[in-house]
Amino acid sequence: MRRDHGGDPQARIDASVNVNPMGPPPSLDAVFRRARELAARYPEVDALSAREAWADRLGVSVESLLVGNGASELISLTVRAVAPRRVIVFDPCYSEYVAAARAAGVPSVSVPLVLSRDEWKTPCDELLAWEGGEKLCEGDLVIVGQPNNPTGHFVEPESLLAFAARGAHVLVDESFLALSSEPAHSLLSHVGDRISVVASLTKTFCVPGLRLGLLAAAQPLVARISRMRDPWSVNGIAAEAAVELAAQDEYLARSRALLCTERARMSAAVAALPGVRVTQGVAPWVLAELPAQRTAARLCADLLARGIAVRDASTFPGLSARWIRTGIRSPAENGAIISALMEVW
Repeated sequence: MRRDHGGDPQARIDASVNVNPMGPPPSLDAVFRRARELAARYPEVDALSAREAWADRLGVSVESLLVGNGASELISLTVRAVAPRRVIVFDPCYSEYVAAARAAGVPSVSVPLVLSRDEWKTPCDELLAWEGGEKLCEGDLVIVGQPNNPTGHFVEPESLLAFAARGAHVLVDESFLALSSEPAHSLLSHVGDRISVVASLTKTFCVPGLRLGLLAAAQPLVARISRMRDPWSVNGIAAEAAVELAAQDEYLARSRALLCTERARMSAAVAALPGVRVTQGVAPWVLAELPAQRTAARLCADLLARGIAVRDASTFPGLSARWIRTGIRSPAENGAIISALMEVW
């Protein structure tokens, strides 16, 4: 079944997906040169070398860390392993949260985010105040993005800890955190019985074709997931690349600096279009609402005719047909996107 997460191979500039605009780290070339060798032998069953490298980088135990075939696989496995009575999400959000619940046969509850002027907020107090049969309690699984996709905003860590204190299990999706301007919001140091953290190496290091994700969780949960999933979930080339990616501090620092500068530039340019509202966020994209007389589908089509793809964000529950999301690309590509927007406007 096809799922709409953006991505258009026909586009000259694809800003419909959110991956690091710097491209894969050059040091991965050494791994790719060994692709034939790596493909000709079985990889480690549980990607142990990659787990060891990332456990050392993140300061967690190997027993508390899994490397998976992308963050989406790990989200799905976590839902199955936790076996909650409900999955609670905040819309608009990444659609795979609800898809994972559906695949596991678990009911999901969507709590609408609040947009006040240009700022998104998560109604944490409202959720904590639920009463009767709707009360947040033990047995629930709350999945939240830090920062959230597509809104790009953060939930205060104290609120997420309050969900866990109420008895819910909280799965924090930090897939875009390493590329955001506020990486200090991580809940990695709070991982335990009721807090788990998932992250995407795919997006952070621009390797979507390799499918790499991380899950930090309590050791019993990691052990349960390991027993549930198929062996060799991570192929040999990806596992070898994951070891190399654990040593990319300088690359990430340069990536964040580039994204901070270019996001501000793109945000200002989109906001300057008549009638457009750009919402606040710190993630590597810009989310904007078009004026009443325009639709995202029409704008996306006009841009694609010029070789540029941006995301029609109306596919996110809670957003209307007038929302678009454009990823941050290289300075030259961003300049081309801005010029094309001005042409079609």
